[in-house]
Amino acid sequence: MASSTDALSHLRCVLHKRIRPSTLLECGSDGAHIICEECYRRRLDPKAKACPECGDAFPKKPKRARLAENFIADLRMGWNCENTTHGCDFVVNDTDLCVGYVI
Repeated sequence: MASSTDALSHLRCVLHKRIRPSTLLECGSDGAHIICEECYRRRLDPKAKACPECGDAFPKKPKRARLAENFIADLRMGWNCENTTHGCDFVVNDTDLCVGYVI
């Protein structure tokens, strides 16, 4: 079973390695690595636009990672695992999120 830390790692921007509640984009690979829109526009090589994680090129119009965006929005509301009655102690708070991060 994956830990909560492993689960959150899939929501991190591949460039600044933080979870940021903003528009998120996916690379073109099967791994669908996430990059925040700000990093995509400002920090990637404009000619290559390749995923820093796997090297695959982003599509001309990158797909939004809406599932990740929605999950992060839920996390910002102080999400706790619904299985607490079964012993799960997974809790997410603002220290796990990159709120107000400036690139």
